[in-house]
Amino acid sequence: MRKPKPIYFVIGMVFLIILVVTLTVLDGSSEATKEHSEESEIKITGTPADKYTFDEREQHCGSSNAKTNQYIREFKIPTPCTQPLSIIADSEGKIWFTETNTGNMAAFDPESEEFTEYPNNSWSLNSASMMWGIAHTQDNEIWFTDEKYGSLWKFSIPEKTYSKFEIQGKMKKSFPQKNWSLQ
Repeated sequence: MRKPKPIYFVIGMVFLIILVVTLTVLDGSSEATKEHSEESEIKITGTPADKYTFDEREQHCGSSNAKTNQYIREFKIPTPCTQPLSIIADSEGKIWFTETNTGNMAAFDPESEEFTEYPNNSWSLNSASMMWGIAHTQDNEIWFTDEKYGSLWKFSIPEKTYSKFEIQGKMKKSFPQKNWSLQ
């Protein structure tokens, strides 16, 4: 009977040790990742970011750091993760936009560099809606489309109120877009 060569025994033992150490490290790191992920999921901020897990927040909410370069100056919206979408300027130069995670209308005054957000108490969705269309009227109203509700909304600037007009019909999902002229 032949004796096994000692070199093969040593190589086999080294391989087994490396395998055990690697599996132990990987198992520990996945546990740490799992614990971090579970911690992050339960972190409540009181903002629309709460609709997303920690790992999804950067994708859906972006970073909170406003950046500036020689061409563009960014401003940080007061409520994180509002997802501004449709944008329009009124006759006074204020910039209006929809916040797709809240259903709110918001305004930015370039002179004072301040934001004003107008809560939409009629909004009951716990998700984002694609609000592609927006228009400002001579009556000082802002109209915008809403894909989740299948509606048109009107925001009265002087009254700071919202009105919702549902699109009726046999369609399952209307997905309204901007295709009108109000001027």
